[in-house]
Amino acid sequence: MIGCEEQVFLILTLVIGAIVGLIVVAFILLTERFGARLYPAGGAGWRRVLIPTIGSPGMGYLLFRFFLDARGSGVPQTKAALYAGEGRIPVKTILGKFFCTSATLACGIPLGRAIMRSSCR
Repeated sequence: MIGCEEQVFLILTLVIGAIVGLIVVAFILLTERFGARLYPAGGAGWRRVLIPTIGSPGMGYLLFRFFLDARGSGVPQTKAALYAGEGRIPVKTILGKFFCTSATLACGIPLGRAIMRSSCR
């Protein structure tokens, strides 16, 4: 028989899973729709060069000016935000990271570390 504490834990797990799933779907839809507006079907070829060129400094400016704590990527940045904020990440940082990452991907700007391998050894 499941105790009261286990039932609460199970319900919280299901609710949190559903919320995270909805957030992931929202992120994908936002990124796809923004990308479709930036790169419409049959659009001019110059967009492939101009949009990432303008988008990169644009996202950098937004992060520098409005979302300082949203800079960086991945687990190390999240750990730093949690340690610096006593276990709390401000909603402004979460929203900034969400929208700036979506816009960055929609612009066609690569994320993460680039690993360059030489063909000559």
